[in-house]
Amino acid sequence: MMRQFNYILVLGAVIVLSCYGCGNNKNAHIGAWEMVYFRSVYRNDTTEMKSNGTPLGITLLTPTHFSYQWKDSPDGAAGTYTYDGKVIHQKFEYLEVPTFVGARLSFNMEVRNDSIIFSGPVKAVSAIGSDIMDMVPQLYEIRRRVK
Repeated sequence: MMRQFNYILVLGAVIVLSCYGCGNNKNAHIGAWEMVYFRSVYRNDTTEMKSNGTPLGITLLTPTHFSYQWKDSPDGAAGTYTYDGKVIHQKFEYLEVPTFVGARLSFNMEVRNDSIIFSGPVKAVSAIGSDIMDMVPQLYEIRRRVK
């Protein structure tokens, strides 16, 4: 009887642990992502780009750091972040525009199957804590997981 209980306990533990990555996984965003759609709205200026089979850029997300690089451009950024499953809070430690180094921006971010939908910012502050929302365009991006 005790032996049967141990088998049931082990089987239950295996099932629970195997489903650790199932469902709404808080770490589903970690990996390499290709940007396939980009829209930027800043005051009266709107820029929109769609991938025609070649990604617009690449984003890398580790559990604590992010980086992105635009294709055929020196524009890129890197830094640290936290993600609560809805909002990503980024601290820019490298950026092509030095005045934004140290800035903290928060964006809505949702993982949908093999895509990340990224929009905002919903909050933007400089390295010294000043509100800089009026200096940052509103972005909408779609990224697909690199296979």
